[in-house]
Amino acid sequence: ARPLIFTTFMPFPSLAAIKASYSLLSSGKTEALVTHLRNLTAQLHLLLQQMLSKFVGCPTIDKILSIPESCPQSPIFSLVTEHPRSLAKHSQDAGFVVRPVVPPTVPTRRVRVCLHAGNSMTEVQSLVMRIEEWVNSRTSQPRLDMNSNNVQAQDVAEPAKPRL
Repeated sequence: ARPLIFTTFMPFPSLAAIKASYSLLSSGKTEALVTHLRNLTAQLHLLLQQMLSKFVGCPTIDKILSIPESCPQSPIFSLVTEHPRSLAKHSQDAGFVVRPVVPPTVPTRRVRVCLHAGNSMTEVQSLVMRIEEWVNSRTSQPRLDMNSNNVQAQDVAEPAKPRL
C-alpha cells in the first residue's frame, strides 16, 4: 500500500484560478459585474420589503417570513421562516436554486438565496413573485381552530433531520 502523504499545499489549479481572478480584478474587467450584482442585491431587498408590506395586518407574518431591515452588504440573503423546507421546495419547483438551512446547522430556520452576477432583474422579480405566492398560501389558510384547539399541520415547526 502507498503511504499517505498529508500536505497543506494548495493544488496548482486553485493557484491558477486565484492568479486569474487577481488579474481580472486589477484590470477593471469585473467592475460591471460587481455593479450589476450590487443592483440585484438592492432590488431583491426592495422587492421583498414591498411584498412583505402587503401583509402588514397579518399577525403571523413575522413567523411566516421575515427579512433583514437593512439591505445586506453581501448577495447572500437569509429569508427567515418557520417553514424553510416548504418555501425552498416551492421556489425550487419553479426552477430557483435556493436551500433550506435548519438547526443544528444554524439556530434560526431560514432559506438561503445566493445571487450572482449571471442573474437578471427578471429572475429576481420572478423569485419574489414565487415567494409571494407561498406567503399568500400561508396567510390564506386557517392557522388555528380555536374551538377544537387543534393546530393545523402546516403550523408545526418542521423537525430538524439528523445529520449523517
